Amino acid sequence: ALMHVLTLHPSAPFLIVQRIAAGGSFRSRKHLFTALGLTEALSFSAGSAVSYSLTDRQTGTLIAGDLLYTSSGNLRLPTGTNKTCLSNI
Repeated sequence: ALMHVLTLHPSAPFLIVQRIAAGGSFRSRKHLFTALGLTEALSFSAGSAVSYSLTDRQTGTLIAGDLLYTSSGNLRLPTGTNKTCLSNI
């Protein structure tokens, strides 16, 4: 896992941020209604999770910390999207 440590001043709290996971997927459906253009054939979902902790540098006491996550759910591409220009970068 990728971890970033940020320190500014010797008495400033210690902030650690860590990426836990990130990813996504897509689904392509083919049937009569997609062939006629009546419904969208591509859908996607994506999500990520990160953790952070803020620690008092002097005492080592945890000030704050949490695990945060988000998910887009299953979304369809908007009508008229140029499907040849889709990219994950």
